[in-house]
Amino acid sequence: AGPLDVDRVPATVTAYVLALASELDEHLVQPATLRRHAAALAELLGSAPPGPRQNVEPSQRYRRWMDAQRVRGELVPLVEEFAARKRVERVLDFGDQLAIAARVAAEHPEAGAQERASYRAVLLDEYQDTGHAQRVLLRALFGAAPGAPAGRDVPAVTAVGDPHQSIY
Repeated sequence: AGPLDVDRVPATVTAYVLALASELDEHLVQPATLRRHAAALAELLGSAPPGPRQNVEPSQRYRRWMDAQRVRGELVPLVEEFAARKRVERVLDFGDQLAIAARVAAEHPEAGAQERASYRAVLLDEYQDTGHAQRVLLRALFGAAPGAPAGRDVPAVTAVGDPHQSIY
């Protein structure tokens, strides 16, 4: 809605906004939470006492970290606008699909009960590429129901992955 206080070209800002929106979905984090976290982390870094033989001013590394948090804070409104625009246009991307599925499964135990009743075994291949939202979804669908005795009515879940290919 107004000028951005960032020293990046529009293509870079666009790439940052898309990546940030995707990461927020992947970690089931709301933009307002990121805004608060970025501001708090920048403040913490800016007020950290200097280490031994360090100047009073924050180091170049700290300044880069603080700038990264400041830029994130500047981009949060664009991420929110991007999400709002997708809702208006009635479109979803992969991150939206994962986040919605994970939240529905976690908030509606009956979804997990139905899935657990349908399958005796679940095999998850390429587990090294599984992120937070996917783990929340899998746990809600195929883990023990809240309050149920352990091991009861739970399908056998096997995950196969290669730690040498891990992206996390």
